[in-house]
Amino acid sequence: MSAEISDNTGKQLIKVDHNACIYYHEKLINKSREPEHILIINNNGENILESRVLDKKTILVSGMFAFPEFVLIATQNYIVMPNGKRLMHIRINAKNGDVAIAEDSLKLI
Repeated sequence: MSAEISDNTGKQLIKVDHNACIYYHEKLINKSREPEHILIINNNGENILESRVLDKKTILVSGMFAFPEFVLIATQNYIVMPNGKRLMHIRINAKNGDVAIAEDSLKLI
């Protein structure tokens, strides 16, 4: 997984490259130093981003992600979708592309 997470002003909070956390904001805490596991929490102990490599094709990601219209909460059991519906985790093959959050599912874009 490679990702950049920013706050609502565009300031970078976390940068992950090939499932290695290469940057996290000074107010965040990196709780894992394992190569196959990322765990970034805030000062309140809340998971901001967690990622585990399960096998060559599967990465489990959870965390709290805020968008202008809603806050997405992805746990290791389910995702709370923008409409409030709880979607059980599904496997989705990104095929080296991007995955988008739709109103009621995850989709390739």
